[in-house]
Amino acid sequence: MIDNFTVANDEYESWTLSGTVTDSGVNVAGMTVSFGGVFAAYGRSAVVGADGSFSLTGVFEGLQSGTATAQTTNPLGQTSNLAETNVVD
Repeated sequence: MIDNFTVANDEYESWTLSGTVTDSGVNVAGMTVSFGGVFAAYGRSAVVGADGSFSLTGVFEGLQSGTATAQTTNPLGQTSNLAETNVVD
C-alpha cells in the first residue's frame, strides 16, 4: 500500500514526489514505484528504500496541473492501491 503520497514544487520546474510503501509480510525494499497522471509522459519511477520510503526529485518541464498517481507491484505480482494527489502548477 502506498501512503503519504505527496508532490511538492521545489522551485521553477523542479518537483519532488515522495511517499511510503507498506506490505504486510513482504520486504518492500527495492520495489519500483511508477508515476502516472500528469507525470505519465515523463516515464519516471522511484525505488523503495529499506525504510519503505521513496522519493524522486526532477525537472518536469511543461508540467500541467492535474492529478498525479503512484503505484507499485510487490514480488508476488500484487498491485498496490493507486495513490493520488493533486498537482497545481
